[in-house]
Amino acid sequence: MDVLNVLKTVKREDLIAKEYHNYRPFGSPKYGNNDEIRIVIPEIDRYTLTCESFLSLEGKLRLVSDETKVSATAKLINNAVAFMFTDIRYVMNVVDTSA
Repeated sequence: MDVLNVLKTVKREDLIAKEYHNYRPFGSPKYGNNDEIRIVIPEIDRYTLTCESFLSLEGKLRLVSDETKVSATAKLINNAVAFMFTDIRYVMNVVDTSA
């Protein structure tokens, strides 16, 4: 049995690294109701840590009556972004892993 040597220098291995990457969806930059959005991660030799992945959404809130103007009075409810989706799936190698 090896004895813990606290005076020995620490040996560090940097084989595993944490990196953040930006990916954009395929298709049109403008999506409507019931459009499917796919985000493909092309790297084969990388693994994603799903529990630390996140989805960032950006956009402008516009009035229904005049889509050219940005709304100054509209308010969103709590978790409004979650209600924008009917289905979110995480598919890896054509297998749905979110089930």
